[in-house]
Amino acid sequence: MEGPRAPTNTEYTDIVKFLDTNLRQNSTWSVADEYPTVFTEHNLHNFRIIKTPDEILSHAVIKPLLTKTRRAVFKVGCIGSVITNEKHRNSGLSQNVIQECLNEIKKQDCDFAILWSNLYDFYRKLGFELAGSEVSLLIDKPLNVKNNFKILDSNKVDPQALYRIYSQHSVGAVRNLDDFTKYLTIPNSRLYTAWTS
Repeated sequence: MEGPRAPTNTEYTDIVKFLDTNLRQNSTWSVADEYPTVFTEHNLHNFRIIKTPDEILSHAVIKPLLTKTRRAVFKVGCIGSVITNEKHRNSGLSQNVIQECLNEIKKQDCDFAILWSNLYDFYRKLGFELAGSEVSLLIDKPLNVKNNFKILDSNKVDPQALYRIYSQHSVGAVRNLDDFTKYLTIPNSRLYTAWTS
């Protein structure tokens, strides 16, 4: 068994297959399509894997982001896609991969690390604390149009327009135009925009 370590370029395809098999079993799209700014060969140095010569056993990925607030700009190490092959769970592999991610986050001078999960007790053992929750909204009927707004349900929007609006926010991750171009290609996502004449 080797790792946790960053993978080589030749291992990229196998990692995406491992993640698709273990995280996207019922999806028709790849995790690389769903997170186009994270799962790229340019970010490979931020992946962490444990593997045998024949198979990947465990994985996690880091995405460092600059996050601006009204008071300061922070460098945040975001950890995601933590998964261990079902046959090898409960053997400490996820803990090892996450610890290596935390070591890398420190090396990259991040101010803190975040991780999305509902496994609070598991991650608390590694020093994480619950700091928020995710809210999902379901739009299950047509939106009422008032004040002469036209609502479009389409990803065919100029990324430059989204980037301009997003850049005006006083709190958020620092994004660039290329990020928005990639976000508009995420499969099975729906974008609603309101337009005036």
